[in-house]
Amino acid sequence: MVTIVNDDLLIVRLSGIIDSGAALALARELNRIEAAGAYSKRIVFVDENLSVALKSGDVMLYKSLRLEPQTVTKTAFCVFTDLQYGIARMFQALLESENHEINIFRDRESAAQWLAVDIDLVREQSD
Repeated sequence: MVTIVNDDLLIVRLSGIIDSGAALALARELNRIEAAGAYSKRIVFVDENLSVALKSGDVMLYKSLRLEPQTVTKTAFCVFTDLQYGIARMFQALLESENHEINIFRDRESAAQWLAVDIDLVREQSD
């Protein structure tokens, strides 16, 4: 699920099972939303019980479908488990570019601070 918080911030919540179909749907949804506005900050909240069923080819297809940001963009991943951290690192390695900086955090406060967004706004959207 993607939430537009304001003109600058998108919040993505990943829950349930993320498989090839879910990843493709997310890529399309993000492209659709971002075509209407330049969101320079994103937070990806990974549900504690998220199940990931992606293969490396699925991640490469996701990457090929995503539009490269035209402006400087920052994405903060908020993860809970070591497995989620590892998967977020894989996305970081594949998606980070000159215009797209990605960082991974274990709590939303650190993510909000890195993005320079109001923590109360992040708490409100993540609860």
